[in-house]
Amino acid sequence: SMTSSGSSRDLFRALNSFIQTPTLPPPADLDAIISSYLERHDKPEEGSGDRLNDELLAIWDKAVQDHPEKYAAFVAVLRQLRPGLGAPARTFQWWDKLLDPVLDNATREKGLARSFMDFTLEILSSSEYDDPEAWGEEGFIPWLNRLLVRWMELRESRADFRPSTDLKEQVLTDALLAFGKKDPKGFMNALNAFVLRREHRNSAFSLLCAFVNSGPPHLYLILQTPLFGNILQSLQKDESTFTVNLALIALVMLLPFFPGDIVPYLPTLFNIYARLLFWDRDSYFAQQHTEMGENHGESGTDTPWDKVLLDPDYDGHSVPYLPEYFTILYGLYPINFVDYIRKPHNYLPHAGSDDDIDVHAAEIRERSERFRKQHLLHPNFYEYTIETEKTNITRWLKSEADEIIADCMALVVDRGTADESRPGVEIIEQVSLLRYQRHRLLNDLQYERFVRQQHMSHMGELRRRQ
Repeated sequence: SMTSSGSSRDLFRALNSFIQTPTLPPPADLDAIISSYLERHDKPEEGSGDRLNDELLAIWDKAVQDHPEKYAAFVAVLRQLRPGLGAPARTFQWWDKLLDPVLDNATREKGLARSFMDFTLEILSSSEYDDPEAWGEEGFIPWLNRLLVRWMELRESRADFRPSTDLKEQVLTDALLAFGKKDPKGFMNALNAFVLRREHRNSAFSLLCAFVNSGPPHLYLILQTPLFGNILQSLQKDESTFTVNLALIALVMLLPFFPGDIVPYLPTLFNIYARLLFWDRDSYFAQQHTEMGENHGESGTDTPWDKVLLDPDYDGHSVPYLPEYFTILYGLYPINFVDYIRKPHNYLPHAGSDDDIDVHAAEIRERSERFRKQHLLHPNFYEYTIETEKTNITRWLKSEADEIIADCMALVVDRGTADESRPGVEIIEQVSLLRYQRHRLLNDLQYERFVRQQHMSHMGELRRRQ
């Protein structure tokens, strides 16, 4: 094998000759040429990174893009040359360019998917890419937005919310969650733009749940973005049971990460509870609660909320996650929550006439009774008052979110029977709520798909009869 001077010319000649009839893994002499090139250019000055990039582009255009059988070899070479490209954004440009051609052919070309997955993880986990500055002026937010748009397109081209077997969607999801871990606040800000748009809200909430589940750092940062307020907006304004249930799952998963910071939100959180408690009937009372957020301006803007409307053929009438929501509110602020259940009118900004209030207060108590019976008396009742429960938040200083969840769940003595309207959901004891949530969520999403299929075949039947 020839020795290499490490010059660009030697490298480009070797690459062009290799790619004519590539083999995997690439031959040792090509490895040697790449190594000596990288040694010689170990601090890629702008020019050399650009030249390498241009050469790779020329090779791709001329010899690779129409030959899927060469993709895996090209990805292998690209991975080796990554340090020579310099800026992370440039490598990521390649990732973006290869995503469709590679994954569209991944099932036919052996080892291609694995190789591309490894390439993805290398880019996203390598420490030199952690600094958003390294990605260019705007950091990696523009890439994040592009990924989100692509992910939404793929997700929404499917009729259901089942976990996807689609490779491209999985790779995009992994990349998004990895970006989210690098910059949780940037990720939640970017996701918020999709929550604001009714047609993307369900997808955005399901991605948020996956994000929380992936164990990212610093979830409390959501309070410094408009996203938290907009989850609350959805729970106060949206009319689709499916959307509200997804928003509620996200909220239940998030609250244990920053229990001391939610005191200012308690009235809103309690009023959401009452709205969901009466979800099965379109009452004056539920509407009162629906109007709640109008004056609060939780999203920090006065723009009207783009409501997801009820789809009578598709939406159920009960919110299956209400029991978990009760458990979390009761587990975190029991004295305040019980005070609300006793005297809700103290928390309502405008609640009609006094007679109405008394009737509705009685109804809230009545409807909450089944939850009360399922919970132990909370120790806070011996230690705090309404006020000190809100001010003494040191009680959580040493607790992790999963311990807080476990403490809340430990108060549940009798979970009651699983909701009959949801086939295949077994109650899983002794499991942290998050894992329990994930299990139930997957079951629910399969159930939603089943309902939708039934609906479609029913509609087909009607058309045939006509």
